[in-house]
Amino acid sequence: MIFISFLCFAPLKLTVIAVWAKLILEGISEFSLSPGRSPSVAVFIPEKKARIAHSAPAIVRMFGIPNFNAPLSNQSFYKGDKVEMIWNDLGTNLLVVTHTDIDKTGKSYYGETNLYHMSVTGSFDRVTLDKEGPIHDVAWSPNSKEFIVVYGSMPAKATLFDHRVDPIFDFGSNPRNFVRFNPHGRIICIAGFGNLNGTVDLWDRRTLTKISTVQASNASYCNWSPDGRYFLTATLTPRLRVDNGFKVWHYQGTLVYWESVDELYQIDWRPASAELYPIRNALSPAPVPVKTLETSPQEVKVKPAGKPNPAGAYRPPQLRGTATPSIFKCFSNEHYFNCLRSAATQALSKNVLKNKKKREAKKKSKEDGEDADDECKSFSSYEGLPIREIFATDILLEPTPPLDIIAPAASTLASNAKPPTPGPSSPVSAALSSSALNENDKKVRNIEKKLRQIMDLKEKQDKGEKLELTQNI
Repeated sequence: MIFISFLCFAPLKLTVIAVWAKLILEGISEFSLSPGRSPSVAVFIPEKKARIAHSAPAIVRMFGIPNFNAPLSNQSFYKGDKVEMIWNDLGTNLLVVTHTDIDKTGKSYYGETNLYHMSVTGSFDRVTLDKEGPIHDVAWSPNSKEFIVVYGSMPAKATLFDHRVDPIFDFGSNPRNFVRFNPHGRIICIAGFGNLNGTVDLWDRRTLTKISTVQASNASYCNWSPDGRYFLTATLTPRLRVDNGFKVWHYQGTLVYWESVDELYQIDWRPASAELYPIRNALSPAPVPVKTLETSPQEVKVKPAGKPNPAGAYRPPQLRGTATPSIFKCFSNEHYFNCLRSAATQALSKNVLKNKKKREAKKKSKEDGEDADDECKSFSSYEGLPIREIFATDILLEPTPPLDIIAPAASTLASNAKPPTPGPSSPVSAALSSSALNENDKKVRNIEKKLRQIMDLKEKQDKGEKLELTQNI
């Protein structure tokens, strides 16, 4: 059993004299006290779900204080895990917004919401909404006879209802999730805050026409002044930790004051009774606006318009402002052969280096009369070697000539590369097998093919054709 105790305090002393009344009910999870001269209390008992037996529905009961023998209104319903109870100013009518954790229809990840209306006279109605989606906000008019509901998937609808749950006016569909009446009930503020763009619409309740629209970007708080002519918007911490501050607007759409604050946690108007500010028959004229936000210390510096920077090659964000990676430099004209030489040299194993030394010693013993500084070494001296070892030998350790000289010279070298005739000055043995010659022919053809591809790419580049990033020479 759960107890709700109502205590009696001594006037002006705030000391407890005695327990005035006590409400005892089983399963109460929430309660709400009404305003007004005849206070009431509404209690909520959540739905009891059972796997085998039938589930018990959720219940909302309304009691007059301190008469708890019989409820003023009692209503049960399903799809109610949590509720939000909103009283009108007189304390005679109650709006109950129900929430479920799971939407069984699968239309929403955030559960399902419904809206019910209860009164102390015992009436109970479900508010029929003509658009599917969540209920974003509900607000009573200060006259306690009307309320507005913002509901539905974005763009949401806003509808004005009377106390008999009959629709009066449709404000249309817009990205809005907030609604408030001013203290006199004359002006209505319908806005979109949070993850929306902060647009605020001001409506006249008498004529049901829009007065103005303002833009309060990044606002997370909004409230009316006691006189009903100004409203406050603010950006608070920790909802947003940048651009904190507040702005004061007139309902005609004029910004009358603003101030920036490093960290703003809470802000509100000084309380005052709306009766101190009589309602006017005609709308107030717009006041003189303050200086525009261009003088704000947080102004955004706009770059003057000029010739746009030429669009270059795309670079990922993590590589912008850094040097070009070496892997791409290998494909440039000046680094290609150097990178190829370095990669081939690093790929040599210990056995390859050992074999290379043996061949050099054997070659030196057979070529006593040959000039060691001859730069035009015979291509036949590398016959029978794997292509990887050919690139690792001294032929790549020579200075790299320009590309336009390499290509013709290499093609001439390849055309003259034929099996040598045996002789006393030949470095290759006369017993070279025919299979080895075939292998050498394949290597020569591969080299010729690569040289032709290089020349084709160079011709395309000279013609101005666009090449891939890995094809640039």
